[in-house]
Amino acid sequence: MDKSSLQHYLQHSKPFIGVVDKFNFKDSRTSCYCFDYEMLKAMGVYLGGSEGHQGTPPPPTANPPPAGGTEDLPF
Repeated sequence: MDKSSLQHYLQHSKPFIGVVDKFNFKDSRTSCYCFDYEMLKAMGVYLGGSEGHQGTPPPPTANPPPAGGTEDLPF
């Protein structure tokens, strides 16, 4: 996919917020695209950090046991 097609696709996606022309990342100044991370997460896109490894969803979490423990479960 060429750069202009990718830019068009990203800029017309629902989680897209906008473009920041000048942003400092450590020792460099660049432009960047801003996205709604909660919307991306709802779409199944995980970007790393505490949410899981980049490109993979976090492991499913088990449902907590009922308030009275598990003794009242049929099995």
